[in-house]
Amino acid sequence: MTARKIQAKSVLRRFRRIDSWFVAKSGLNLYQGCAHDCAYCDGRAEKYRVEGEFGSEVAVKANAVEVLRRELVPKRKTTAPRWSGFVVLGGGVGDSYQPAEVSCGIARRTLELFEELGVPVHVLTKSTLVLRDADILERMAGDGRTRAIVSFSISSADDATSSVFEPGAPPPSQRLKALAALAKRGIPGGVFLMPVIPHVSDSREAVDAALAAARDAGARYVVFGGMTLKEGRQKDHFLSVLSGARPQLAPRYLELYPGDPWGGAGGDYYARITRMFGELARERRVPPRIPRELFEGIVSGTDLAVTLLDQTHAMLELEGKRSRLGYAAFQLSREKGAPAGSGIDPQAAAMVEEIRRTGTALLYEELLSRFSRGA
Repeated sequence: MTARKIQAKSVLRRFRRIDSWFVAKSGLNLYQGCAHDCAYCDGRAEKYRVEGEFGSEVAVKANAVEVLRRELVPKRKTTAPRWSGFVVLGGGVGDSYQPAEVSCGIARRTLELFEELGVPVHVLTKSTLVLRDADILERMAGDGRTRAIVSFSISSADDATSSVFEPGAPPPSQRLKALAALAKRGIPGGVFLMPVIPHVSDSREAVDAALAAARDAGARYVVFGGMTLKEGRQKDHFLSVLSGARPQLAPRYLELYPGDPWGGAGGDYYARITRMFGELARERRVPPRIPRELFEGIVSGTDLAVTLLDQTHAMLELEGKRSRLGYAAFQLSREKGAPAGSGIDPQAAAMVEEIRRTGTALLYEELLSRFSRGA
């Protein structure tokens, strides 16, 4: 792996709306490219414009912390503005705890900045290196002013499968041990079981094993998702790895991924595996979204309503029920200057009013309870 330093003009990515999966309104990448070299990584896609050989060349944003401070604290101010939701550290086009971080230490200095300014952080990683920074995360997790959670990304709980499709990352068994170690220090976290790999780690047995392992490691939630394959570098690389490891599956992928512009699988594939996951999550008593107790006090107003509407919509769909709450959340996030909920259907508007009055909604709490207590 080779690393080269670059000077970043900006670091913080602000989202158009709060993301209910990560409960975040912004995120950042400290590196471009990733030595974890996951075969399915979306970061390879041309749209992200990552230069160099993805997986073996990494660009280090050497001035990231200095730039981030300027972005978080505008001129003539001494403190960061009140934050809504977490800032996601990691994901996208480079894991913030990939091997280059050992010598660069940019993620640790970023956490120090977040602690100083009171910015809540959601670390998303495939690396056990995050244990190095458990001291900072422990302080932030116990401080109601900041808050910290750590999510580990896995595509399965099987180390052998990971060695083929995630060759540069620690085995999932080690990631789950790290999750358990953080939980013992009072740092809450969970698992992003995504993407599951079609015909490799998306079977009922494989998903159930991953859920069981995550729960046993102390995961407070498991968020699930299928794989996308965008035409070009991402799809070509994945199929090359697949052909070397499981050549018999290649023809099935050509059928499943017909060339959708967003890289989506065809037919009802996502609906089928999502329903299956919903059944298993209830059986294993694992919430399928980050529960409200982990972001209580740092998300409010319209952002809280959008998050709870979105999460309620997701849980209803996991139970095989139809819902328009996701669309209502989208509409609500677009309302500017209008009373909250004025442009959505009556059921959703009533839920928004309930959230405004109580900080939660009965339907949301009932669904979360059903997943938490099991089938």
